[in-house]
Amino acid sequence: QNKCCLHQLSVMQMLGFVMYLGNMGDILNKIADAPLSVIIAAVLVNGSSLIPIVNPKGFIPEGVKDTVMTQYKEQGLEDLLTPELEQLHGRFAMLGMTGLILLAAIF
Repeated sequence: QNKCCLHQLSVMQMLGFVMYLGNMGDILNKIADAPLSVIIAAVLVNGSSLIPIVNPKGFIPEGVKDTVMTQYKEQGLEDLLTPELEQLHGRFAMLGMTGLILLAAIF
């Protein structure tokens, strides 16, 4: 349960950080200017996190999943894109968003 919540938070932070980089400015004003897009993003990320609970096999057809996973493994991406690396990126994104919010609050 706690690991799932941490993953959702890190995904939201990564998404927010990328959105910030796309259009520089005060992060708090951006959230205030477009609260609906923030809510939609949160609902989509949290909704997608429910898929493993509702249907552990997922909703992608087996034929498509097998083809994609075969290519993924043949390209050596399973060694490059590890869960630990995703966790590290999530933590850096959380630190980045915390810094952006602190800068917006101070200045």
